[in-house]
Amino acid sequence: NIYNPQRAIEWRDHFDGAAVKIAYAGYGNKFYNNTVHQGVQTAFRVSQKAGFAQNEIFGNTIRLQSRHTNDFAISANGAKIFGNIINCGSEDNSCRGIFVGGTGSIVYDNVMNVQELPRNQEYNGCEMGGAYGIQMEYNITDLNAYNNIINAYAGECEAYAFRANPGEGSSNNAVHSNRFTAIATGSARAAAVKLSALSREHVLIYDNVFRTNRRWIYLDGNGSVTNPSFLRNRWETTGTIDSPFYPFEVFTWNESHFNGTFVSNSYGEGDKSLFEAEYFRSQTDWPKKDSASNFTIAPNLISPKDLRIK
Repeated sequence: NIYNPQRAIEWRDHFDGAAVKIAYAGYGNKFYNNTVHQGVQTAFRVSQKAGFAQNEIFGNTIRLQSRHTNDFAISANGAKIFGNIINCGSEDNSCRGIFVGGTGSIVYDNVMNVQELPRNQEYNGCEMGGAYGIQMEYNITDLNAYNNIINAYAGECEAYAFRANPGEGSSNNAVHSNRFTAIATGSARAAAVKLSALSREHVLIYDNVFRTNRRWIYLDGNGSVTNPSFLRNRWETTGTIDSPFYPFEVFTWNESHFNGTFVSNSYGEGDKSLFEAEYFRSQTDWPKKDSASNFTIAPNLISPKDLRIK
């Protein structure tokens, strides 16, 4: 049982608020069957030495009450992360879920409930970007993320179940067979997917379920999304959906637009028309159509190997 009651930290980028931290690149460490009851930033921050045995983080239950930026329950590039439960989606609890970068991360069978509360000490309110379930970022390669269940809740602060901004140099990543749900319980934006600076070679996204009552996809203005690989995903609404329902939004800054194809979509009851009749709307000229964004629907039944990332 781990308690981390400190309230102030020196430097959030160094993860000074972590309950457990491996400051330098390590390998072959295992962190398992712990319960983290409290903390203001992170439960496990683990660095990985490339080419050596993976660090493993598994079977932990995590509940944090974050007050600082970069508040991922688990931040572990290149690690094997599985079977953890992150309970940060209700009451006084708050944190992001799992951050992955580096090479060879494996993330599976985790259950995450996340939210952010408006008490971030840096921003004097909501953390910039809000809550994330899984975030992949920073020249990431060979990620395999599957069979995770993520629920992201937006009250006063925004929330996104899956966040991908991998950037140049990223390749051979797969995100599949997950259930990503983003629910708006207040005025803030909730989206099942938040994207930027992404193209086909960066990640293959297939066989997932994306659910929301506000947005399916949001582009945050940090770079265009061009020809992304979305294959055989299911798109659903849940709960009380917004009226009118505008499921696609883009912050049209820094040449950020969405242009791509969704292959072999499936839908929840009544959701096909909500998806296929809509378009990306400009946050900067809301709710008008972003004329530089476009997507098509392809019904071809193809397999992931047909979209293999080169």
